Amino acid sequence: MDDSDAITVDLLKQARSANMITSEQFDAISLKEVEGKTFEQIGQSLDLAASTAHKHYTDGMKKLSAFIEKEKTEHQSGKVTASAFELFNKGRIPLRSRSY
Repeated sequence: MDDSDAITVDLLKQARSANMITSEQFDAISLKEVEGKTFEQIGQSLDLAASTAHKHYTDGMKKLSAFIEKEKTEHQSGKVTASAFELFNKGRIPLRSRSY
């Protein structure tokens, strides 16, 4: 796992801790973004149909985008000093697929 993967996992853990994504969404996004698995492989890993794995991924990515936007808003208002949004904007969070 390289630095950008570690940052992605950290962002996912933050979103999961804030109850912004479910554990199924966390797993699907981690397997896709960090490990580069296909939806078929993700489904096999999680004992789900590929279409269900894809749904967990796309729903989670939408929620993750909302989480990043929330972080951005809090950062701009001075409520936080570092934000996931900044890392995302600088390309340090390499979300491979943005068509979700």
